[in-house]
Amino acid sequence: MKLLIIGGNSGTGALLAEAALAQSHEVTVVSRSGSTTADPRIKQLNGDASDPGFITSAIHGADAVAITVGGSKGVKNARSHVTETVIGAVFPGGW
Repeated sequence: MKLLIIGGNSGTGALLAEAALAQSHEVTVVSRSGSTTADPRIKQLNGDASDPGFITSAIHGADAVAITVGGSKGVKNARSHVTETVIGAVFPGGW
């Protein structure tokens, strides 16, 4: 399975990435900070998860998407905003 983890460089997202790799899944991580993962098996995408164009491109080919955005740096409701962006990319005509 091809798994895209939005917010996967630390915390819950990093743990999910480790678990997915242990099950031989292909993992791609989205990070807004530009930080990278130490595991060479993880594909890294750096960008703004609230940007519809970026997310539409990032989810292309993914079998599953996990949103583990933490809302750090004072971003209120970051997870909700990213979730709305992902839903809009998956269902461009609405759901």
